[in-house]
Amino acid sequence: MPSIRMTARTLDSIKPTPGKQVDYFDSATPGLHLRVSPKGAKSWAYFYRVQTLNGRKQRRFTIGRFPALSLADARDQAREKYHAVQTQNADPAADRIREMQIVTMTDMAEAYIQKHAKVNKRSWREDERNLRVNVLPVIGGLHPKEVERHHIEQILDRIAARGATVMQNRVFALLSAMFNWGVGVYLDIPPTYGMKKRVREKPRERCLSNVEIRTIWKALSVEKIGRSGRRLYVSEPVSLILKLLLVTAQRSSEVSQSKVTEYDLANKIWTIPAERSKNGRSHRVPISELASQLIERAIDLRGTSHYLFPSVGFSKLQNKEDSPVIPTAANNALRKIVESSGLENITPHDFRETAATGMMFLGIPEPHVGAVLNHTKTSVTARHYARHQYENEKLNALEAWSDHLSMLIKG
Repeated sequence: MPSIRMTARTLDSIKPTPGKQVDYFDSATPGLHLRVSPKGAKSWAYFYRVQTLNGRKQRRFTIGRFPALSLADARDQAREKYHAVQTQNADPAADRIREMQIVTMTDMAEAYIQKHAKVNKRSWREDERNLRVNVLPVIGGLHPKEVERHHIEQILDRIAARGATVMQNRVFALLSAMFNWGVGVYLDIPPTYGMKKRVREKPRERCLSNVEIRTIWKALSVEKIGRSGRRLYVSEPVSLILKLLLVTAQRSSEVSQSKVTEYDLANKIWTIPAERSKNGRSHRVPISELASQLIERAIDLRGTSHYLFPSVGFSKLQNKEDSPVIPTAANNALRKIVESSGLENITPHDFRETAATGMMFLGIPEPHVGAVLNHTKTSVTARHYARHQYENEKLNALEAWSDHLSMLIKG
């Protein structure tokens, strides 16, 4: 059990020991140590002795993961525990066991997803993923009442370190909603109370040029070779999702989470049900010839799934519950393509903006483009009595855009 003078640099330089976990003690803080697993995982803990009926016993209290929990924060927590043990004969490890037997943040997050998110939110899968990836690794073992503002900051700092600026706001909104939901049952005061979003977001307006459209469409081949010479692999189903986003001008989740039963290829209509539509109203999308080709190919690839784009585990292994592809699949694939093709600052949502701008460039009236995009109508008459207004106009708009894309792709 080596004792070292800890600094941020020395902590980063510590390497795992094959087949053995090693504890590195902080020479400046009694009991504080960093445990490094054989696979390189690093976590802070505090060793102390407590008086029991059977004499003094040694205990180990886990503080948190490194680097999510910094050296300075770990030292502060270790000093607090040291003071409590020395002056009050406290037993932090035993207290935590009792608390965790009651409930942890992992339990609360699971309850939130099952009782609230699944019932009220179409995006509950994204909430579940964000909790699993961004939140629970930091606070999953804590009791909800133990979570403080600095824990929320740690979660957001980890996201910021990846360069995911806007994701900080998404995760903060999720945390605020979850803690507010849990008030009165799991905690008294939300740790997010009084905190604000970190990033001021501006409405995104990004329209792809003709060259960018051709470049991305060409790159949406499973055999695409990146600029480094390495094969850039994007699965064909995800490639079809991205192409359909551009061809249909619909939202990413509406395409990627769709079911086969929504598509009527004989009558060339795709009906997005109200529960999956952003404005809560069903939306009929005419299927152009180019869109029809893409949808037919996706149907051929889906296997026995009810979803047009099933999850990888279901489509490949056939031993997973039938579910759609993860919502971030299109984002991740497009990021690879953009980086390998020398493009910049393009997201799947930009395809929708590009399609809308392209249709207006082709002379399609703005109300007809708005109907294609399923924008909410403001007048009472439009909302209640004209749900299927512009059916032919939507078909003409999407056919014109499809023809334009076909010519553009061919150069």
